[in-house]
Amino acid sequence: AAKTRHICDIRISYTADDRKNLKNKNYEMLPQCLSKFGLGYANVWILWTSCQILRLTNSDRIEKELKDYSDMLAKSPNDSILFNMVQEAERRLRDIHLREEEQGKDIPGDDLVYTKQFLALSKAELYKMKSTFKSINFDQKGRISVDDFVMFLREPLTMSPFVKQIFALS
Repeated sequence: AAKTRHICDIRISYTADDRKNLKNKNYEMLPQCLSKFGLGYANVWILWTSCQILRLTNSDRIEKELKDYSDMLAKSPNDSILFNMVQEAERRLRDIHLREEEQGKDIPGDDLVYTKQFLALSKAELYKMKSTFKSINFDQKGRISVDDFVMFLREPLTMSPFVKQIFALS
C-alpha cells in the first residue's frame, strides 16, 4: 500500500542557487514554472512528509507568504498580479495581528490554566507535568530556581551563573 504524503512546507525558487538549495533539502519541484500563469519566472517547491501535520494560519505563516510575494515582486516590479498579492497579504497580516491581540485579551490570569489550555493537555499529561515540576522544585518554594534547574540537569552548581546568563538572553 502506498504511504499517504502531506505537504510540510512550500517554497519558491528564483535562481539556480535557490533550486540547488531546495533540491538538497529534499524539496520536490512542481513541473510548471509560474511564468506560465502570468507571474514572474519562479518555481514552486514542496517538502513532503508522511506525518499528518496540522498547520494553523497565523501571523508567522502570513509573514512568510508576504516575504515570498515581495521577493517575487522585487524581481518583477511591473507585475500587477504580484502587486495585488502583496497588498492582499499585507491586509491579511493586519487582520491576523488584530485577531491575535483580541485572543490575547482572553488569556486566563492563572498560568497553570493558561498552559493547560494552550497546550491542550489531558489530565494524565497535566499530572505528569505537575510531578515533573515537583521533582525539579528541590527547595519546595513553588518556583523552579536556576539552582533547582541545574540540579535537575545533574550539572554541578558551578554552572548556575552560566545558566542564569542563558535565561537572561531569552
